[in-house]
Amino acid sequence: MGGATSKDNGDLLTILENDEAECLVPFVALPSERYDNNERIFKEDTMLDKGKKRNLLHIASIMSATKCVNLLVNSPYFWDPDRLDAKGWTPLQIAEDRDDLATLYELAVHSRELRHLKPTIPTDGGRQFVSSCLIWPQDVLLDPFDMIEFYLPTLRGIGRGVTPYLTVRTSETNLSGRSMALLFELLLANPYMSTVTALVGNVDQDPFSNNADCEASCLWPMQPIEVSYISDHDDRCQIYPDCLFRSWMLSFNYRDDFFQAFKELYNIWKFHRFAGSYSEENENIKARLSPITLLSACRVAIRRHLVNKTYSQSCIYPNYVRHVLQLGLPQLLTDFLLYREMWPDTEWTEQSRWRDRRKRRPREVKLDAHGLGYVVDNGFIPNLRIPCNASQFKYTGIQKYSGR
Repeated sequence: MGGATSKDNGDLLTILENDEAECLVPFVALPSERYDNNERIFKEDTMLDKGKKRNLLHIASIMSATKCVNLLVNSPYFWDPDRLDAKGWTPLQIAEDRDDLATLYELAVHSRELRHLKPTIPTDGGRQFVSSCLIWPQDVLLDPFDMIEFYLPTLRGIGRGVTPYLTVRTSETNLSGRSMALLFELLLANPYMSTVTALVGNVDQDPFSNNADCEASCLWPMQPIEVSYISDHDDRCQIYPDCLFRSWMLSFNYRDDFFQAFKELYNIWKFHRFAGSYSEENENIKARLSPITLLSACRVAIRRHLVNKTYSQSCIYPNYVRHVLQLGLPQLLTDFLLYREMWPDTEWTEQSRWRDRRKRRPREVKLDAHGLGYVVDNGFIPNLRIPCNASQFKYTGIQKYSGR
């Protein structure tokens, strides 16, 4: 196993901190080339952190160096996004835990990890909502988030150009307005990823019921705006979705009721998302919603179908990015199905330090459908490397496995 000097590490850390992929190229070994031992070249098995067995890709994920991660996992390098460190964490899982959606995407494209709806080992917690809801919906279907969790801080840094009132100036930031808008959009397709009664009503109802009398589908079909919750919001507001965060912050200056604050936030989102308008009828103010576009309706339907495919107790599935890529669509449509126009800011002024989670103990098992691999929490990582443009997985489920 290779090593690296402290000077080399210092140079690399500066490159990663600035996310300068072009400056990283001279340091990364090409698989087809031979190098002298004294050359400052880093291979996939060169450990920058020997104690924790973390290579350059692990460190790039920890530092949210999205462009550098993109360089390492793609041609001609093809570094493994599912390589376990000494604590049982992969670069992909680190990016997810940081709620770093842009970096997570680059890793998810090439990941072979499959996740089962029921964890075989208790999870560590700390799920980050934007990344998990979009990329690993099966995890959130298993453990839907509630209203309090919606407001928990994330490990994302502070975006460049963000005005002070739009974020909390700490290394752990609350969800930004863009994150809130994206979460609501994802819930539009799959309301039962949340237990918030303002969104889904009675959570004991069948999540796939078509009963017209069931009030559980508060997000679909969309219910009218409750005008009392948006009466103080500027109907000519031009800063959506950033206004969501500002409205949420202001709501807590006047009330300490989470439910009421959430309903206000939810109604402001509906007003903007569905081109709401005010009108006066018999001295009463009413708000009307416009229908969503056909393109948006198609995205909701496709997202709902792909996510519902993972709702199975007997099968394991890849991440949502892999599902979308297997459709073979043009890049523009692929990006649309991944909601890329709504992703949070990816330019950091502050990169919060990733806190090492507990050590996990991967178990080597053999599955009939996928061969040898490792079980980590509710995920299975096959040993066989599969390129991102490979043919579709065969989801035959976990039938038998043998410990090794």
